[in-house]
Amino acid sequence: MKKGSDSFPMKLSGFSESEGNEVKTKEMFSKRLTRTDMSKRLALPTKRLSLFPPFDGGNEIELVIWDDDVNGQVWNFVCSIRQTGYPKPVFSRGRLDFVVAKGLTVGDKVTLCKKEDTAEIFGHVLCQSRYSVKEDRAAEASIGTGTRAAVGASETTLEHKNELRAING
Repeated sequence: MKKGSDSFPMKLSGFSESEGNEVKTKEMFSKRLTRTDMSKRLALPTKRLSLFPPFDGGNEIELVIWDDDVNGQVWNFVCSIRQTGYPKPVFSRGRLDFVVAKGLTVGDKVTLCKKEDTAEIFGHVLCQSRYSVKEDRAAEASIGTGTRAAVGASETTLEHKNELRAING
């Protein structure tokens, strides 16, 4: 990562999840990384495109994405869509710096969320939005097949447990 590049992580503050503010979190997408996601572009579900800010006639938007693991750390991801035909959104730039910095590999899971923080000040409701990203690393299963099993420490969902049961059999 070079200083001054568009995707260099920065430290920001100002988004408050403090007492008295209502924070709503909506998962925009979650996916396991593929070789293409790692080497070329991170493909996003088209059905989730409406959750992103408007492209206003262009084919790219830049998102400042907060790292949930590092307080105040942000990443600049560029989301682009095709100019003609089927839009197919992808993170075309910025995501690779995040992937490298986190040491992510094929099979790891990335989740993007949108958080909306509302607060009432002097009778006016103020709302600010931010995007956040978190990762869940997959670990090599020791069953002799090289199959990856999702055993990330930060996620203990039923889906996770079912994946392990399917692998271990």
